[in-house]
Amino acid sequence: MEMTDIIYATAKKQGFCDKEIIDIDGNFNWNSLQGKFSSLSLFSPKRFFVLKLPSAKPGIKGANFLKKYLSNPLKDVLILIISGKLEFSLYSKKIPKWYQLLQQNAKCYDYHPIKMHLMPQWITHRFAKLNQTIDKGAAIILSEHTQGNLISCATEITKINLSIDKKNITTEDVLSGISDNNKFNIFAMVDAIIEGKKDQAIKILWTLQEDGVAEPIINWAITNEIKKLTGLSSLITGRKDVTNFCRVNNIFPSKQAMYKNLSQQHSYKFWLILTCKVAILDRILKGKKYGFDYYQELTNVIMLLAKK
Repeated sequence: MEMTDIIYATAKKQGFCDKEIIDIDGNFNWNSLQGKFSSLSLFSPKRFFVLKLPSAKPGIKGANFLKKYLSNPLKDVLILIISGKLEFSLYSKKIPKWYQLLQQNAKCYDYHPIKMHLMPQWITHRFAKLNQTIDKGAAIILSEHTQGNLISCATEITKINLSIDKKNITTEDVLSGISDNNKFNIFAMVDAIIEGKKDQAIKILWTLQEDGVAEPIINWAITNEIKKLTGLSSLITGRKDVTNFCRVNNIFPSKQAMYKNLSQQHSYKFWLILTCKVAILDRILKGKKYGFDYYQELTNVIMLLAKK
């Protein structure tokens, strides 16, 4: 979609202002195109046509039309053909004649969908174009939240860019961009854990599961809290001031007492063990540890974490 917009913007600068999109299906009359291409426009002498093919197989009639047209294309007509995946290799000796002519008379671009593991990198580049940076963890959460859908992800990035006026986008920023209901539930689950309400926390977890919230987002929320509590435990054990730590980790004054209380209910060793447990949760999500149910293991962690 964006590539189409870029091509059209470039074409418009060259005078191809009259744009028409034509969806082509199995019953399409290819001969009707010749009349469209040859007809005069009331808006511009140069015309831009977008032909959308459901696949890279135009059929016999379509192939014949394209071969005939490409042998003598009109100068004042610019055509953009968008099709599905090519059913032949560009390195094969059996490339259809119509596509050979297309290669000779036009620019051909082979587009491959971005694989899921490369989505965070794509997101990072996207934010860079908007003069923003994004934390690695935030990029991973955003890619999981949009399930690799580029249009959905681009929309979320634009929304974050317009709503957050700062150079670096954090995980908290991305989490705040999730739908209000899911955002409320995630923060409510965290609050229930900190307050020691394990039954409530587990019920909220089930709701998040039923709503289809991406597991990495849930996992980040739990991991982030354990990281805070482990850090507090280390400082308190060493009799050090925790004021700056609370400020940097967004532990607001109204909740600092609860965090300090929970961190002191267990030894520093306990928090290190819990840190290892959430690391295992991350490995389960990444498919590196088999034979474990993510939600069951996460429930066990919450029961330990919220236990008073």
